[in-house]
Amino acid sequence: MWRKIGSIWLCLMVALAVLGCAQMRTSRITVLEKPEFYRGRMSETAVRPAALPVQLQAFKFPLSRSLHGALSRLQDSLNVALAYHLPVVTDSGLSLDQFPRLYLGVSESAYFPGDSDDPDLASQPEIARPTMVWYVESGSAAWRKAISRLCRQRGFSHLMVVFLGLSDFKVFQKDWKGRKAVLLGSDFAQPVPWLTSLQDPVEVVYVTAALVDAHGKVIRVGAEALMARPSNLLLSATGLQATITARDVENLLHQRRNDLVDRPLVWKHALARLVSHLLNPLHPAIRAQR
Repeated sequence: MWRKIGSIWLCLMVALAVLGCAQMRTSRITVLEKPEFYRGRMSETAVRPAALPVQLQAFKFPLSRSLHGALSRLQDSLNVALAYHLPVVTDSGLSLDQFPRLYLGVSESAYFPGDSDDPDLASQPEIARPTMVWYVESGSAAWRKAISRLCRQRGFSHLMVVFLGLSDFKVFQKDWKGRKAVLLGSDFAQPVPWLTSLQDPVEVVYVTAALVDAHGKVIRVGAEALMARPSNLLLSATGLQATITARDVENLLHQRRNDLVDRPLVWKHALARLVSHLLNPLHPAIRAQR
């Protein structure tokens, strides 16, 4: 009897170990000396790409109901726009917890999904902080298997995974006059008040995306921020940070890029740029960052 119980126990342990390996994923943190909104290389443009629906970033803490609702409405708009660029697979059966996590922003942020004690971060000098990083997870074995099966069945060469979320970006000094700005994307910057501290990050709304090959491997990542919420002088003086509100996101749905000729909606332009840059490695903006 005891031998039988021991065999059952052993089988259970092996099954749990196999399940753990299937869900295990690795991550990579890249410390950035300057903003890099796109990383990774492809030898050629994706031939038959598709996309999964835009996902709302998984947060470590619950958002207010109003902010979550506003982000969900922006997510719906992004999904409608995404369908103009790529076929969107709505029946993949994948849940958010299976997706690889992406993050561009400062490592000192509450939104940073990685380990703040990572050796690459601990070795950064104090003067270089806050530290801008890319955090990229590989998909688990279960994720790679599901993506591989999906691409084989539907004939896709690549799949794009897009996330809408929040992050904290570093403030940079633009010129010798001391003017400062937050670089939001590959062609977008938002000025901030002159007295804003370079050591105080600002909260942003942004979209990130990963391009995965037919085996579920992440080969390219990108990000474009849509807006920043700089702190005013009073908040900065007291060490507090302004945060994105539901009203900010609602206004963002109608905000336009007045610096561009056709004045596109900010979120629509950012998504188009994100898709274009990830799918086309020969894009001039990508070559410039190599």
